[in-house]
Amino acid sequence: MNWPNDADGEVFEKLESDGFNFNIEHSIDFNIDFDSWPLSVEALKAFESWYPNCEFIDPDEEDIKNGDTNGYILFTITNKLTYNFVIETQQKATNRAKKYGGWCESWGLVSN
Repeated sequence: MNWPNDADGEVFEKLESDGFNFNIEHSIDFNIDFDSWPLSVEALKAFESWYPNCEFIDPDEEDIKNGDTNGYILFTITNKLTYNFVIETQQKATNRAKKYGGWCESWGLVSN
């Protein structure tokens, strides 16, 4: 397959070359990063309503020591892995997160 020439396309190309099965559902993690942390109560409630299985990940001691004091939100969706699904999910999450200074541009597969 010809994957788009971007970071996500590169991941799909690598998965394809490794023999990844795109025909079955997989658990896919998405991260939402933020300009500032912690989030407001309003933001926490909004994200919990949009992504009931989301986790709010605070920076750990090493991150803080390195100057990174921002946490992130992790949510998982089980779906067939397609390029369009990844792009659409990231765009939707980014649109929701903009109001709170957030964006979604990273994802990965949950290893079993």
